[in-house]
Amino acid sequence: MEEQWLRQTDFLQHIFDAVPSLLFLVDDDVRIINLNAAAARLADEEKKSATQQRGGDFLHCIFSYETPEGCGRSSHCRDCVIRRSVGKAIQGECVYRETTRMNLLKGDSITEIYVSVTTSPIYYRGRKLALLVMED
Repeated sequence: MEEQWLRQTDFLQHIFDAVPSLLFLVDDDVRIINLNAAAARLADEEKKSATQQRGGDFLHCIFSYETPEGCGRSSHCRDCVIRRSVGKAIQGECVYRETTRMNLLKGDSITEIYVSVTTSPIYYRGRKLALLVMED
């Protein structure tokens, strides 16, 4: 018998938040639909402020500052492992642990991080989304 509490949205969010890896649910433009607590901590931002921001804008990727349009619009974004992996997930493919370097603006300094990127497709109510997992 399925426990009723397993179907509750807040319970699923608690599971999402308990994962120590950075988790994002994003659309085809890497716009954040939802994220977990670990992802919010990396950006030093509240989870609610992330909604509808593109990933690079939220994480303060240095390339998102190269153009007024932000994340995904710079010439460097064509080579972005995260953006490319999300695109594959939207097309139905999974990407497993592709490593990339990110330069994030933290105050007045640039922090370099290396992350392993995994993406999986999610189809919900006719909408194509991607689960993006980023790990140190």
